[in-house]
Amino acid sequence: EDKKVKSAFAIDGRLQYAADALTLTGIVKYESGKADKDGAKTDTALAAGAEVSYVVNDKIGAFFDIMYINADLDDDDNGSVNGKASKIQVRPGVVFTAGKDAAITAAFQYDSYNDSDDRETKTEYSIPVIFRVKL
Repeated sequence: EDKKVKSAFAIDGRLQYAADALTLTGIVKYESGKADKDGAKTDTALAAGAEVSYVVNDKIGAFFDIMYINADLDDDDNGSVNGKASKIQVRPGVVFTAGKDAAITAAFQYDSYNDSDDRETKTEYSIPVIFRVKL
């Protein structure tokens, strides 16, 4: 079924503290959206997290972040993303700066989520790698 959004809004708050090579960041995001169909319920989502990053030198940085994401606050399964209604994500990683406008970020990511179909807690592991080049 095609769900076109009739109305939506999001509130995003961030707080950052930097001291020399160490940076602490906090984030909270609330989202609400209603599908463009008769009798549609409003779907709401909440994300909250924190990151600690440290600049080792001009070429290497390290980070650790943790995030809680609930894509279905009203627990009606309409807001779940790929069957994942709520998720906790933990990600330690490194950033290698290859030059002024190029960097490679690699991390180990652990996800623990509640499956919206069978209500079991499941885990996933991944190694995200990002290549960034500014032109």
